Amino acid sequence: MKKNNLFLILIFILSFSFFISAAEFSKEDAKKIDRFLKKAKKTKSKNMFLRKVTFTEKEFNSYVNLIYIKRYAPEAKYVQLNLERKNSVSGKLKLKLTGKRYSKVPSFLKDIDLQFSGIIECEDYKMRLVFSKLTINGSEYDPQVLDEAFSAYQVKQKVKKSMFDWFKLLPGLRNIQITKRRITLYY
Repeated sequence: MKKNNLFLILIFILSFSFFISAAEFSKEDAKKIDRFLKKAKKTKSKNMFLRKVTFTEKEFNSYVNLIYIKRYAPEAKYVQLNLERKNSVSGKLKLKLTGKRYSKVPSFLKDIDLQFSGIIECEDYKMRLVFSKLTINGSEYDPQVLDEAFSAYQVKQKVKKSMFDWFKLLPGLRNIQITKRRITLYY
């Protein structure tokens, strides 16, 4: 009888924690940002002044988890971003590297829990995250050393990639600014 009660309590706790994590993201918040990005993509700004829209951390995390990673980064299973002052960001990322594309990746690197912090830099319709702290599966690494190892791994590549590379903003966006629990998108 006690074993059954323990089992039922465990099931309840697991169900409740699943419900809490599922409720963490809002489809409406995600759709709100997605509608804005579609509109910004179509807008051809002839103004000399940028327009802007601000979203909350909760809205942005909803968009990233429910829409962005499904479209652009299916390897990511979960992202939690903490937006801080002066373009600082920290967060957690859960990656699952499966399929033919990742067949040569060692098995211990196929399931990754990443914690990070850094500063977002933005210019000329591009952005990058300059990491200041990086923890992978519980072990902390110097981001510069890890980037060097990543570079060494790419010996056969003509163009080597870096963790600190710039990448294009989503179409229509011109700049991003982060403040405490807010992200402002300029278009």
